[in-house]
Amino acid sequence: MITNVRTFHPRRSRPSTGAKYALEHLVHKYLMPIGDWNFDELAPDHRIVIEIGSGMGEAALAYAQANPADFLVCLEVHTPGVGSMIFKADEAGIKNIRVVVRDALEVIAESIADNSVDEFRIWFPDPWRKQKHHHRRIIHPEIVDFLLTKLKSGGKFHTITDWPDYGVQMERVLAATTQLQVTKLAQRPDWRPITKFERRAQEAGRSIHEFLCVKK
Repeated sequence: MITNVRTFHPRRSRPSTGAKYALEHLVHKYLMPIGDWNFDELAPDHRIVIEIGSGMGEAALAYAQANPADFLVCLEVHTPGVGSMIFKADEAGIKNIRVVVRDALEVIAESIADNSVDEFRIWFPDPWRKQKHHHRRIIHPEIVDFLLTKLKSGGKFHTITDWPDYGVQMERVLAATTQLQVTKLAQRPDWRPITKFERRAQEAGRSIHEFLCVKK
């Protein structure tokens, strides 16, 4: 079972005042329901975008605000980050974003029907830098194959890393996936918000490895 390997580092930090308020008073407005998700009922006439690992939600919020026809579901285990994202979404009146505070792979297995997602987005996933932990990286053949069962034909699979060896692994895994047409982007597309991790990578002199794939 793919969910028996943890693909993320648990992080421990205290939520800000705004995040704490959001988790106590606003979260009900943004949580996805428990059980099977019927996107025709939850978000009729919207593109369904699933983001795995939204962090503090900076890029997710910018994208959702700029693309009201997309319904963005953010799967994130870092509670303070979720609280911050909810607080800012409510403040900005962003209505096309939802959250789940659980392991992404468990949620996807339990709640998402096959061939129902327009795009999976995995931006700057945990690189698990130590060699002995590379099996925990989410861009892994078994996990990618699983996610593709949920993706519509013609749907997009978009992933990015700033770690060179992970970029090599991503390219190898994606190129070997016969269901995908793989494009390695030479530069950030104008429509994609720059993320905190991307800014840090640029400041550290690390290159960005970005892959935008389409399910055949």
